[in-house]
Amino acid sequence: MLNEEKRKILIGAAVIIAIWAIWGLVQKANAKKDDVKDASPKHYVTKVSIPTPFSLNGQAESKQFSTLGLPSGKVQEIKVKNGQFIHKGDVILTTYDSEKQESKEEVQQELDKTKRMQQSALSSLNFAKRQLSQASKEDDGYSDLQKQAKEAQSSYDDAVSETTASQTKLASA
Repeated sequence: MLNEEKRKILIGAAVIIAIWAIWGLVQKANAKKDDVKDASPKHYVTKVSIPTPFSLNGQAESKQFSTLGLPSGKVQEIKVKNGQFIHKGDVILTTYDSEKQESKEEVQQELDKTKRMQQSALSSLNFAKRQLSQASKEDDGYSDLQKQAKEAQSSYDDAVSETTASQTKLASA
């Protein structure tokens, strides 16, 4: 019995050593393939052109002139000097339109008001939900509390819609 156990251990050890030896040979073969790939020379061809420098002197005049339409309002600041070259997208001048500014301020006040209404409606909704959660379904006023909670939810939804509309209006002002 003891010899049989030794024999099984020796066979197991021999199998492990054989697997390890085969694995080592495979790794060595793969390493040689990688060395062959790395040993191949790599060449890159790049075309280089050297520009010939030159310079010119003279004056240029525009063949085309543009007339600009100004936005409404008073000119606040002129950003360019006479004869200065400009590119597409350059700011030439800034204007101030007091009517537009007043309109924007009114819309901002409207937005602030709708935000306060939304906050008030949210407080009412939370209060109604708290009362509803504390009451039991058998209470006499339970259906009234449900109705109040639905009305508070509706008021809150309306306030959210008005706030969103005011924000959109302010963004476009």
